[in-house]
Amino acid sequence: MECDEISEKTVESMGEKKFSIGREEALAVHVEERCLSSPPGGLVMDMTVSRMRGIAIIATLACINFLNTMGSGILIAALPRIAKDVNIPDGLILWPAAVYALAAGCLLHVFGAIGDIVGPKSMWVVGSFLFVVFTVAVGLAATSMQIILFRTCLGMAMSMCLPTTVSLITNTFARGQWRNTAFAMNGMAQPLGYALGLVLGGIFTDTIGWRWSYYIMAMVNFCVSVTSIWSLPTVTHPSKKGWARQLREDVDWVGAIILSVSLGILIVSNLLISDALPADEQSLAGGVFNQFAQFGNSVGLAITAVIAASVKEHSNEPSAKIRLMDGFRAAFWAIFASTGAVIVISAVGFRKAGVIGQKGTVDEDIPPKTPEAGSLC
Repeated sequence: MECDEISEKTVESMGEKKFSIGREEALAVHVEERCLSSPPGGLVMDMTVSRMRGIAIIATLACINFLNTMGSGILIAALPRIAKDVNIPDGLILWPAAVYALAAGCLLHVFGAIGDIVGPKSMWVVGSFLFVVFTVAVGLAATSMQIILFRTCLGMAMSMCLPTTVSLITNTFARGQWRNTAFAMNGMAQPLGYALGLVLGGIFTDTIGWRWSYYIMAMVNFCVSVTSIWSLPTVTHPSKKGWARQLREDVDWVGAIILSVSLGILIVSNLLISDALPADEQSLAGGVFNQFAQFGNSVGLAITAVIAASVKEHSNEPSAKIRLMDGFRAAFWAIFASTGAVIVISAVGFRKAGVIGQKGTVDEDIPPKTPEAGSLC
């Protein structure tokens, strides 16, 4: 009888223990899911803003994307009149549009990294107000160099807003309908802004002037920037380091500079092709250049991946992280050596090539030598 009671108690205790273990496992799974759905830094993904403020956040962030492409659309529609008013040379006719994308694209990763340290809201607000200032400056530009310079500054200001927009959305809205709507509205704002910019650019150019299109855009942008001070949430990433130390230690400045310069050279190369070659050969030259650029990217990625994997595999370091870094360093030095070889070959091989695309024109302008002139030489 006693044995039966002991066995029953044992079974009950085992059942309670199994139930307890099952509950702990379920809790662990729940915690793991919460951790996986949380952004870096341990931030909670719950939406902590009201419905009205959520709408204001989405509208504010979408407006800057709208104005971003709207300015480009206005420029494309009004470019012939702008070139006439500020005397843009034919060789620089594409630069006002190209330098904007050049500056914005080359600095996205830099300002994105800085925004993660100082806070995405601060970076976004500063970039938005700078966008207002340089939009007015574009409208006031009197020379071709001024409009190219101010368009470059506009691209730099926009590169402060675009990466931080993503951070503000992901740290404000949980995964689901609100976050999807925020990203959808930002994506939709870009083609709408460009389309409206083309229409308004043509209308304003033929009526009150292209400069007023930028003034009006600056007024709208100023209202959005002031509203953002209230509407955008403050996102912080707790760290034991100060922001100055984080900027010094956590941002890969060398890599950022190398990447920015590489992107800049790639875009400037296309612009130089359009300036150097005759008009009937520019499309062919641009296609050949981009084809070789894509081919170089494919081959370069394959070779550097093989080098990095091989060095990592044969490394004697005990730490996996150190072995991985050894592979990355080997790939970097391979790229560095290849770049140096290309520079040397180009300098030696092209030293007598003359001016590409203009040699025939220059030769045509030189009058043929007469026998008398030849005898004097």
